[in-house]
Amino acid sequence: YYEFRFSPPVRADFSELAKATEAFCPFCPDKIEVATPRFPEEFVSGGRIRVGEAVVVPNLMPYSQHSAVTVVCRKHFVGLTEFTQKVLADALSASQEYFKKVVIHDKSQKHFLIVWNFMPPSGGSMIHPHLQPVSYEEPMGYYAKQFEASRKFYEEHGRSFWQHLVEEENLLGERYVGATGSVHWLTAFAPRSYIFEVIAVFPEKTSILELDQNNIEDFTDGLVRILKYMDTLNISSFNLILQSGSPDEQHYRVNASIIPRFTLPPLGTSDVASLRALNDLSVCYRKPETTCTELKQHF
Repeated sequence: YYEFRFSPPVRADFSELAKATEAFCPFCPDKIEVATPRFPEEFVSGGRIRVGEAVVVPNLMPYSQHSAVTVVCRKHFVGLTEFTQKVLADALSASQEYFKKVVIHDKSQKHFLIVWNFMPPSGGSMIHPHLQPVSYEEPMGYYAKQFEASRKFYEEHGRSFWQHLVEEENLLGERYVGATGSVHWLTAFAPRSYIFEVIAVFPEKTSILELDQNNIEDFTDGLVRILKYMDTLNISSFNLILQSGSPDEQHYRVNASIIPRFTLPPLGTSDVASLRALNDLSVCYRKPETTCTELKQHF
């Protein structure tokens, strides 16, 4: 393939938008108690899940029967380099606690996703940082294809594709970024973004439900590094998804993907056009090996 000359995107400035939206933001500390709904008392005492600054509330625009919003922190507007490992770890722990309560009340839930749309170019409708934990009875969308392919690989080879992927990429060294404890980081061979896609794999964990505090901190350690790398490219927005099946699905492993989102000058053109939106066909202007070399400097 051919690599286009890469010029970093123009850095987006959301500061004025942040000021304009803070006064009526339902996630800010002075409004969250009255502006957001509560879970039933039998689901969680007090109606909300809290870990550190993170607060989990029901999602008013749910993606499934069990869909929530995790308000990451008290601060309304947070830049990429301002997120701390602790704040992110608490938000993930709170989201995991939500899933644990879901499966207590509904044992049909087998698939778990934590979605993060950060800032408007990503599709984020709120400036205040928030995650969206969602569970499903059956796998959905691209994840369903991935899940089924992992099952077939396991049946044919007797081992997890995800463990094999980490080993092979580490051996090749072209797209293997590094490890933060129990989590391994790679640049995707076929990125779903104009610039790059980074993948995180937990080779020893089959479900988000079984992540311990060390696993969560390992993940957020790497995530903070990636956010800082994106900032060097003038990227201010991203999509992230952390996903898994249930603990009894031995063929699958907890994994995450993160892609940058931005608009293209001079018209503010979207980075998603017809081929991507309607045909699931991605175009990437940088070699994943180039991104890997740069990203390694942050690990």
